Amino acid sequence: MADKRVSTKSKKSTGAKSKKAVRSERRFMPERSNASIATMAGTIVGGLGVGAGLYGQWMTNPTMAVAPWVLAAGSAVLAAVLLWGDLEGTVIRVGDAGIVWERDGKVNRRVAWCDMREVEIRDAMVRVQLEGEVMTFSVASQPLAAAWVAKEANARIPKRWKASKDVIQSLPKTSSDDGEGLVVEPLQVTGRSCRASQRTITFERDARYCVRCGEVYHKDDLPDRCLTCDADLRDAQEA
Repeated sequence: MADKRVSTKSKKSTGAKSKKAVRSERRFMPERSNASIATMAGTIVGGLGVGAGLYGQWMTNPTMAVAPWVLAAGSAVLAAVLLWGDLEGTVIRVGDAGIVWERDGKVNRRVAWCDMREVEIRDAMVRVQLEGEVMTFSVASQPLAAAWVAKEANARIPKRWKASKDVIQSLPKTSSDDGEGLVVEPLQVTGRSCRASQRTITFERDARYCVRCGEVYHKDDLPDRCLTCDADLRDAQEA
């Protein structure tokens, strides 16, 4: 009888380990947009203006009267390109772990679904409201990423998702073949606070996270349902 009980416990333990989810996301390269074309044109025009201004100011004798103005105009255009230009666009990832803004092939910023105060698509921009800041990317350069944000946000955090019917209908249809599939690195939970008790998690083995929105809980304070997205936490995963 004792051996039978041990065997059953062993099977349940093995089943729990095999149930552990593998998180994934999709990586989207930017498309050439009007903004990137305008940025390229501005770079060319600004460069020509600076070159012509320098030539007229220093290389001709007598100097050209308009050279300082041409130089100033070219410099202003280049400065505008540096501040507001969008030459390459932004690489975006969307998936189980939230949204990623990528730079130079590396994660520049990752925002979990549970940390998003509001997600909306407005004025041709995806806008993610965080605590004290807003992260954005262009729908024109990332239409598929925007479509996946709309799909995932509506499924994971519907109360925090906002977009008009016309905007949603204007987005491309999503497909299982969209983007480049990637496996997400392990969730970093050490130092985070339990959503339910505010207890700081000091050991990874004590953490459990909601598979829908990524909210983190201490195993001893795990509620029945997620306090952020209302998901059933019987499926909560070890970090």
